[in-house]
Amino acid sequence: MKRKISLKWIFLLLVSALIVLLSVYLLHLRSVKYEGRPLTIAVIGDFPEIKEEQVSFEEITFDDVMNNDFDSYDAIFIMPQNLSQASESPYAKIYLDSPIPFFFIEANNHIPFTEADLDFDDDSWEDWEWTTGTSYASGFYAETADSSTAWEFYLYDDENTDENIKAVYSEIFRSITEL
Repeated sequence: MKRKISLKWIFLLLVSALIVLLSVYLLHLRSVKYEGRPLTIAVIGDFPEIKEEQVSFEEITFDDVMNNDFDSYDAIFIMPQNLSQASESPYAKIYLDSPIPFFFIEANNHIPFTEADLDFDDDSWEDWEWTTGTSYASGFYAETADSSTAWEFYLYDDENTDENIKAVYSEIFRSITEL
């Protein structure tokens, strides 16, 4: 006796195979570290833990930011303990005019930093810090006066683990080199 394979079963088999392939691909992306050119990142705050050896960090201060001292850096990271100060009005113009991108770690959006009349701690806006379901880091780069690029980086499965955080940094490094 011959069985007829219905289109429904073929469709279910194809969808299942697609889900498995997508899962494997996402796991692969999570584990891929940045392997591009060497980068020098200025950091306001504590240096992050990363997988990459060709990425170096240098500590800077908000005074360095105010002096537009960016010549030797590929990007600037502002770490969580400094986000409140980073959102103060005088810095917004600097982020908008900077020749390199800024990344705000554990901030779910760049808006409190690039809008002079908003503060990270402003009660009139929703919480700008990372929470489950929001981006873990955001970045901003003003290419020209009329054109800018903004990024949001999410933790895999919204799980705040060392491995997932390091994967976010790898993704940020790739974004920097794509500019």
